[in-house]
Amino acid sequence: MALPVFGVPVFTQPCGGIQASSWPAAFETTVIIASMNSKQIKTLAAIFAKPTTANLEWARIESLLVAVGCTVIEGNGSRVKFCHGSTIASFHRPHPAKEAKAYQVDDARNFLILIGVTP
Repeated sequence: MALPVFGVPVFTQPCGGIQASSWPAAFETTVIIASMNSKQIKTLAAIFAKPTTANLEWARIESLLVAVGCTVIEGNGSRVKFCHGSTIASFHRPHPAKEAKAYQVDDARNFLILIGVTP
């Protein structure tokens, strides 16, 4: 496991046979945004908004991460990992509340930056 980047635990081993793309990051971002629905685009904007929002539903963040090409790896309890290429980020789903805490939104933002997805 690599050192955490921006507070998100990052793993560098291949994930489920998924290979990192050879496309430039600009093309990947264009393709990804074209595949997102309007709610996911609004979620992306909310994640990158300053100050960090603390009332964003975790389900919306998960939906966005799946839309940008992440694979979901369920862990024990509320642990969930998202794999994009050779990058894996580990999160805890918030409970019992549905809303992600500000640090979780920050971690999701940093993971999106790391995989080349920005609004």
